[in-house]
This record gives sequence, C-alpha cells and structure tokens, in this order.
Amino acid sequence: MAFEQLMTRILGQKAYQSAGQFANPTTRNDWLRKTFKLMLKEIDEIDTTSRHKQMLMRDLQAVIDGLSISHDPSWEMIFSLISACARFLGHDYSGARVNTPSYWQSSDQRFSQHIFESAEHKFENVKKDAVTIRAKICVDLCANGTDTFTIALALNTSEHQVKKLIREGRRKRL
Repeated sequence: MAFEQLMTRILGQKAYQSAGQFANPTTRNDWLRKTFKLMLKEIDEIDTTSRHKQMLMRDLQAVIDGLSISHDPSWEMIFSLISACARFLGHDYSGARVNTPSYWQSSDQRFSQHIFESAEHKFENVKKDAVTIRAKICVDLCANGTDTFTIALALNTSEHQVKKLIREGRRKRL
C-alpha cells in the first residue's frame, strides 16, 4: 500500500492499483525508474545554480543506474537517495549549507491545497507529526503569555517561524 501511495503521489492516477506490482522486482524497478526520470525532468526546471542542478541530477541518475544493476536496493542506492535529499535541503560538502530551499504556490496550487486540507480530517491519525506538535506548543506558550521571541529562543527557531506555527495552530484549533 505504501508503494502505491508513493507512486500515485508522484505519477498520479497512472500508478493507481500498482500496489500488487511491488512484489515483482522487475515491474517495481520499472515504476521506480519512471518516478526518478520524472524527478530528473522536474529538477531541470528548478530555479537554482547549474552546479546544484548537476549534483541533484547526478545523485538521482546513480539511483536509476542502480536499478538497472540489481533487483533489490543496494546501500549505494540508498546513499544516493539520502544525498539527493540532503542536496534538496541545501547541504553540500563538509556539512556546508550553500543553498536555501524556497517554495511558493501558484493560485491553482493554493486551490488544490485547500481541497486536500478540507479532506485531510478523514485521514488524520492519532500520531502527530513534529510540525503539529511544535505548533501546539507554540499556541500553548502564547496562550500562557510567553512572547514569540522567547518561544523562538526556546525552540531554537526564528520568530517568524513561531508566528507561522501559531497561525497554523490556531487555524487547526490546536
């Protein structure tokens, strides 16, 4: 089920009912290859330095190449995926963070997000994610009279981020 959810998140309805294909290494790798090739196209559209694009593409290409060699994921493939994730977050050699990820939404994307958030309550789990917990803490501290600057210091984050968490927490009524 997790395989199908991941594939439909990236490939859309083309991957609907692909869960049964996870057990077959050949078809599973075909789905993964399609996913990574789509990601390569999307990386090419990212507004970043050519070196950053090149490094991201190199990491994903290493994963695609690994799929051709083996039916099962190798440690090299896993390391390449982690490397790509780290590069998306702006990390480079020697722990330096040389890029800052930035995201924005078009009006169509905002509309889609609103639709997903409206349906989100159907899929809520008891287990909370870290952002929701952090937002609840911020809302509680703010309700107890703690100012946003002090909350930011306590949580080791920016005051702007604390204000966003409080807004989000109040919107979700945490």
